[in-house]
This record gives sequence, structure tokens and C-alpha cells, in this order.
Amino acid sequence: MNELLTVTEAGISGSWQWVAGASIAGTTVVAVVVAKLGEIMKGINAFRAEWAKMHKPKKHDYAKQGKMEADVTNHLRVIKHDLQCDRVLIMQLHNGIHSIARVPFLRYSCTHEQLSKGTDSIMQLLQNINANLYGSWNVDVFDGKNICYPKVHDISTSDPSLAGAEQFIAAHGVQSIYIFPLQDAYGKTYGAGIIEFCREERNLEVEWLKWTHSRFLAIGAILAGFAEPEYGELED
Repeated sequence: MNELLTVTEAGISGSWQWVAGASIAGTTVVAVVVAKLGEIMKGINAFRAEWAKMHKPKKHDYAKQGKMEADVTNHLRVIKHDLQCDRVLIMQLHNGIHSIARVPFLRYSCTHEQLSKGTDSIMQLLQNINANLYGSWNVDVFDGKNICYPKVHDISTSDPSLAGAEQFIAAHGVQSIYIFPLQDAYGKTYGAGIIEFCREERNLEVEWLKWTHSRFLAIGAILAGFAEPEYGELED
């Protein structure tokens, strides 16, 4: 009986030792898993913080925009002064509304205007203009080409599909019109710079066309935020 009790006690003692060992091992595993989960969560939180930092909406810098607008205005004044023209306009392309078939309407809106004395402003009349009005001119502008009409009434003669554009332009008292591509620093067209002569017809020489083209390229880069202007102050 004593021997049996001794054996049994030994067995019981051994069983408790096994259970205790298993408990210690299990605790170690759990501790390792918890530690790993902690590292994973730390990595996830770091990723979230970095993602939030990268996608945080930037506050608009109105002071910078104000300086940019002043830079552009000064360029337009230089063009108006040197060419002695009556209007200098900037027309920027933008998406209007979609049709019910989800086809986007491409539109032009005038964002900048400089006038000679006595010339009427048409800036508010040139908002949300359907780009289709200008027909083939859109292709030329996107190709980086200048569009020159020393005589406005020659527009529909050279391209009958532009009869509507001719009427629209002539209604504003324009006698000569020159259109130049407006591009960002990478050469992507996003609008047009326009020169208008209202008091008389004007046939610009090649040198002036090149000069004006380069001016509008500079303006395009400034508007797109990639260039600093270089010019002198100009007094009217």
C-alpha cells in the first residue's frame, strides 16, 4: 500500500511537473505572439501616420497666388504696351458639365484681361465658351501653333466652319486677332493667349509673332507654377 502510494505520488508529482512545464511554454508562446502583434501594430500606425502626412490637404497659399497674378498682369501689360494692341486676353481650358451620356464638355473661360484706354472689357462675356466654337483652332493650339488673322473677316473665308467664331469675335469690335498657345513648363497646352486690335487692322511682323509667342510661353509657365518671371517694371 505504501509502495502504491509512493508510486502514485510520484506519478502525480510528475504530472504536475509536466503541466507546469506546458504552462510555462504556453506563456512564452503567448508572450512572443503578443510582442509580434505589437510590432505589427506599430508598423501599421507608422504607415497610417505617413499616409496621412502625404495625403493631408495643403492649405492654399493666397499670398503666393497674389504674387503670381501680379506677375502675369505685368507680362500682359508689357505685351499691350509693346504691340500697341487693344486687348490682351488669357483663355484657359476647363471641363464644363457632362452630357447625359457622360461626355465632358470642353470649355474656355477668360481669366485675365488687359485693355487699352477706351476699349470695352469683354472678360465677363468670355466665360464657359464651348470650345467647339473655335473648331480647327483647337487642334492648332494643342499643336503649339500660332493663329494669325490680320483681317478678322478672312476667318470664314479660310475656313467656312469658323463662321460662328468670326461673328462672335467681330461683334466685340475686333479687326485683327492673333492667338498663341498657353503651355506649362513641359509643353502641355491648357489654354490660349489672345491679342486683339480694335481700332485698326494690324499685320504683325514675324519678329513680333516670335516675341509674343515666347511671352505667352512665359506666362503659361508662371500660371502653372513652374517659372519665375524676368521683366522690368512698366509704367503706362
